[in-house]
Formats: sequence, structure tokens, C-alpha cells
Amino acid sequence: MTAPWVFLDSVDEGLNVLPALGGLIADWIDSLTGDQLSNLRLRFSCRTGRWPDVLQDTLTRHWQSPLQVRHMILAPLSDHDVAVAAEDYGLDAGAFSTLLRERGLTQLSKTPVTLLQLLEYHRVNGTLPATAADAYQQACVLLCSETRRPADIRELRAQPTGQRLLPVAARVAAAMQFGAHNVLSDTSPQPSDRGEITLAELEGGHEPGLLDGQVPCTTDEMRRLTESHLFDPVGLLRWTFAHRSYQEFLAAHYLHAHQLDPRAQAGLLWVGDGAARHIYPAHREVAAWRSGTDSTLFEGCCHVG
Repeated sequence: MTAPWVFLDSVDEGLNVLPALGGLIADWIDSLTGDQLSNLRLRFSCRTGRWPDVLQDTLTRHWQSPLQVRHMILAPLSDHDVAVAAEDYGLDAGAFSTLLRERGLTQLSKTPVTLLQLLEYHRVNGTLPATAADAYQQACVLLCSETRRPADIRELRAQPTGQRLLPVAARVAAAMQFGAHNVLSDTSPQPSDRGEITLAELEGGHEPGLLDGQVPCTTDEMRRLTESHLFDPVGLLRWTFAHRSYQEFLAAHYLHAHQLDPRAQAGLLWVGDGAARHIYPAHREVAAWRSGTDSTLFEGCCHVG
């Protein structure tokens, strides 16, 4: 009889919704009989920095042979991979690599999604974004401007520009990031839907424009946003960000655009006192983006143990 496989993907994102997830999985493993454990095969995927210690301890306790518990890290693209991609775009690979280093974009070039965005930006603009933050912002603007609507409907209803929708996206990102909501929906709010936030709850008022002025946050604007490539549908009238990193970047953009009081911002990102003070695990990437434009926060980050 073939041993059963159990695949658990994106454990780190599950922790954002259910912080006790690692312990719950560990308790489930502990509840299995010896025969069940001997026939079980587990595979997890998780960001390295979010891998739960309790789960690691449980796995090594039940499977003590070094070959029974193995960790594999998804290898980044090599310099050769980046060079091949650049040449495929008709670029000089050496010059492209030098520009990546000069602008602090080398790390972004190590994953296919962000490398392709950098190459496309270079194709259109003849250069690269000035910083990693600029690169992410331009990627989000581009995704906001692209729509999944059929071509015939698109002709009747033009998609707002990416610059117009980005501030709306930042509001949605901040609400989902700091409110621990994993789904955006266009339905009536239900008390039981703690993991969801609705368009109706987010509409109203204005957001600081990307270029200038104020952008209205209407239900129509947010519906256009959900039709963009920045979001993926996950059910009827339900969406999530196409990638968690976009939500984290835009949540940081929201904090910067609103210039929140440092104490209020610290209350969102930090927990604990004294030597135990640390950034909420779910907000580490947000804090990393903010540290680039907030020297006070950067000093705090430097003292994290």
C-alpha cells in the first residue's frame, strides 16, 4: 500500500490568519498512532523566517533519523539565469547586471516574477527603477492598470489608470494587513466572516494621490481594483492580493502616505517591552519597507534580537 502524502502549502500565510497553526498541526501529528506515523509522508512550504519552532520540534521528535526530516530551500535565479533573460530581451547582460547592482535591485532579480517586471520596465523606459521601492511601486501600478474584463466590456468601460487605483489599493492592503483579513469580498458583512473585509466597509473618503490631489475611495473604484491583475479571485465575489509581498509593500506605502504618528505606527508594528520588544512576525516585511524611509523605525529594527 502506498504511503499517504499530506501537502501543506504557504504555512506562513496560514499563520497570518491563525497564529496557532503551527501548534495545531503539531497536536494533530502527536495524536497519530505509531502505525499512522510510519506510513505518513508530509511536505510543507513556508517562508524560512516564519517556520514554527513547535512544528520543527514535533517533526524531529517523531522522525529522528537525519534523512527523515529534510529542509530544502528554493534556489534563487543565478547570475547566468539573469543574464540569459536579459539577452532574451535584447539587452547587454553585463550592463544590465551592473545597473541592477548600482540601484540595489539585485535581490529582486533573483525571482522570476520580479525579474520579468524589471525587464519589462527597462523595455518601456530604457532604464531601471531608481530603488527597490520604486520597482515595487511601478509593478503595482502596472498590475492595477491591467484588467481581467473581456475585451468587449473593456471597450465600454475603460480601466482607471494604475496611478489612480494605487492609493485605493494601499487602503485595502493596510486594512487586510493590520486587520488580519485574508479575503476581500463584495458581499454583505457577516459576523462569522472574521477573515473577510468587504468593499462596503472600506469605501468612503479620499486617499492621498500618487501624483497629486486626492483620490476618492468609492465602491466603483474598488470594484475596478478587484478586476485588475493586482488581485486574484478566490471564490464568488472574493479576492486576495496576487502575491503577499504586494499587500505588504502597499500597507507600508499607506503608512508613509498618511504620515502616521510614530507612536501609532509603532503600535501597529511592534509588540513587547524592553529586551522582549520585537516586530509582529506577520508585519516584518512591512517594517522592512518602512525602515527605508523612517530613520526612527530603522534604529528600532537594528535592535531586534
